[in-house]
Amino acid sequence: MTLSTYIIASNEEAKIGDCIDSCLGVSDEIIVVHNDCTDRTVKIAREKGAICFEKKWTGYKSQKSFALSKCSYDWTLNLDADEILSDQLRESIDEFLRQPKSNCDAVSFSRQSYFLNTWIRHGDWYPDVITRLSRKGRCEWAGSSVHEFLKVNGHTKKLNGKIYHYSYDNLNDLVLKTLKYTDLYKELQTTNDQKITAFTIIFRSIWRFFRCYILKRGFLDGWPGLVIAVNSAFYVFLKYCKLRIGNRSGQMTDENNNNN
Repeated sequence: MTLSTYIIASNEEAKIGDCIDSCLGVSDEIIVVHNDCTDRTVKIAREKGAICFEKKWTGYKSQKSFALSKCSYDWTLNLDADEILSDQLRESIDEFLRQPKSNCDAVSFSRQSYFLNTWIRHGDWYPDVITRLSRKGRCEWAGSSVHEFLKVNGHTKKLNGKIYHYSYDNLNDLVLKTLKYTDLYKELQTTNDQKITAFTIIFRSIWRFFRCYILKRGFLDGWPGLVIAVNSAFYVFLKYCKLRIGNRSGQMTDENNNNN
């Protein structure tokens, strides 16, 4: 069975090469869909044999759906530009593709993140089981433009091995991406009738920290585990604050319009 790997990327010159290199030998085709690149991302991808397409940014789900539509082969594998296949996972995928008859339509595996010079093994970030390998025509990208997932029409199995995730370069990168994701979350809320109270915001933030740091044993990851738990609570706090402020602003605008 043949495999197409598809990647979406924007200004990922520092990571796109390693991502593509990890697919060589197991993928028959590599598709890169890029947007707004001002660095060497596209040049590096083409030098490594990828077929590149430019598409205006319309959200994660839309970009990945477009990239999937450009794949030519029987099976498709999605990777983000900051992810690479481990040697064990590459071997597992190669062995899976060599099976002449498979009764499954998608494959999942674990993803492990590298943060603050250590591999994260607990908390909200691990184990992170994701479905990324699927039979062509038996899957589609679903969910919101932020929290996208591969919806599979059929049976899924899990392979040994991991995807290694290098998402955050440092603390500043973590905070900036958290701010970005809370903005995207707010944009997805189409109604202003949610009742967000101060108690709701505080309780949900504390609960997220407790779940990540205590229940999921994030404390075993040491200092990075504490940073992740605090940031998870901050994400919850900030997204509900933004939603609350947005709701109040919308209500005030409606009242002003009615008075006028």
